[in-house]
Amino acid sequence: MSLALESKGKGDLLDSVIVMAVGVAVIMTNLLAPMLIGVYVDSFRLTLAEAGYTAAVYMAGAGAGAVLASWQLLSVRTPLLLAFALSALAIGNLASVNTHSLEGILAVRLLAGLGEGVGFALMGAGVARMNNPNRLYAVFVVVALLMGTAVQYAIPWFRSAFGAPMLFVPIAVAPACLLPFVGKFPSLTEAERPVGIRASRSEEGPSRLDFWSGIVATFVVYIAYGGVAAFVERMGVNIGISADTVAKVLGMGYFVALVGALAAILTAHLPARAWKIVIPLCLVAGAMLITVAGDPIAYRIGVAALFFGWHFFVPNLMGLMSLADRSGRLAAAVTGAMECGFAIGPAIAGLLAHDGSFETVALVGIGGSVLSMVLFVPILRHVRRVETHTAPCVAR
Repeated sequence: MSLALESKGKGDLLDSVIVMAVGVAVIMTNLLAPMLIGVYVDSFRLTLAEAGYTAAVYMAGAGAGAVLASWQLLSVRTPLLLAFALSALAIGNLASVNTHSLEGILAVRLLAGLGEGVGFALMGAGVARMNNPNRLYAVFVVVALLMGTAVQYAIPWFRSAFGAPMLFVPIAVAPACLLPFVGKFPSLTEAERPVGIRASRSEEGPSRLDFWSGIVATFVVYIAYGGVAAFVERMGVNIGISADTVAKVLGMGYFVALVGALAAILTAHLPARAWKIVIPLCLVAGAMLITVAGDPIAYRIGVAALFFGWHFFVPNLMGLMSLADRSGRLAAAVTGAMECGFAIGPAIAGLLAHDGSFETVALVGIGGSVLSMVLFVPILRHVRRVETHTAPCVAR
């Protein structure tokens, strides 16, 4: 028995590693989106509006890819879906190096976006099948933030050594390197429960209302946060802080974000669910208000609170969706809601901030955060019912 448990533990660790590797590989393109817009403007001579279209098409493709993956998750073999995701992302990014017409650029960015969406959805579904998804998501956020920070510091050197268009190459190579390992990704076509969890037949999955409440709530909160986050740098400049100082404030914000993700890791073992959603969203809403108060000190506090609250919230959000539906379909679908929300939020905020005033942007962000808390209620109740009807299976 001890040998079997040891083997299972090693298997769980390997599954976690490959799932996290896929997640990091596909999300890096997303983290580099602001830099890629600059590449299109400076090196491909696109207008700012056209460069914005490339980002919008990419995010739209990612949302569509995640929805596609959630529909086909239980019927199409996982290696095939993952191979498509990694290939599309690799080919789309690599083709972006020498594609110069606007139509061609939009086509290859759409292809890359589809790859990211499918891959990110598979990562979400994979974590949903594992024990303690909250902790795994928090670890993923920490790793992604550290990788993103390292990449940001390496970009000036890489751009100087190889040229700005070559920034697409690393984010094409990373998913390509994972292609030989698609068969090692845990299978998602068989809806097996994680070890240690047995659910009653009445709680096999969320109802249609619960399922869609989770998707819509996530969509709303990502619109709210995405709109504010997209313009948080302009908010600082708007109240008289220099652009260089704002950059330093945002840099410190990423370190605070790491603290938020680490806090999610440390509290992952706690059984309560609702407070892990409500408290960080209240902090995010308060931070949005403080950030536009017009005071430089308040702005710094607001940015820190915004980054901390959000990066504590996200792992708990995905953990909640995983616990609500162990098949992984809800976690996969929610990644699509995230991508679409992040695509729509900045567009709405841009319309509201056309006159340089960001108070309305913050108020809409606060309203969306509060509304999402209400929309999360059905899925929170479902998880509580599941926990009430489950019993731990302890192997000795």
